[in-house]
Amino acid sequence: MPILDDISKGLKKGAEKASDAIKILEIQQAINKIEGTIKDKKLAVGNIVFGLHKDKKLNIPELETICGEIDSLVTQMEEKIN
Repeated sequence: MPILDDISKGLKKGAEKASDAIKILEIQQAINKIEGTIKDKKLAVGNIVFGLHKDKKLNIPELETICGEIDSLVTQMEEKIN
């Protein structure tokens, strides 16, 4: 029954490939979830830094420069709205 053997082998290979594809998708989903958490944490850090800037408690020149640029952009946006 060589035909049945070939069919059985083909089905096994197909099942293995499907299993591998599912594992890859699960890994990608886990990585995407972690990346999302990282983005959320970075946003939280940025909000804290910007809050320190607004409270005049930020003493890091590089961050002050960036926060000042954000202030300028907010002003530009407000001017366009009004």
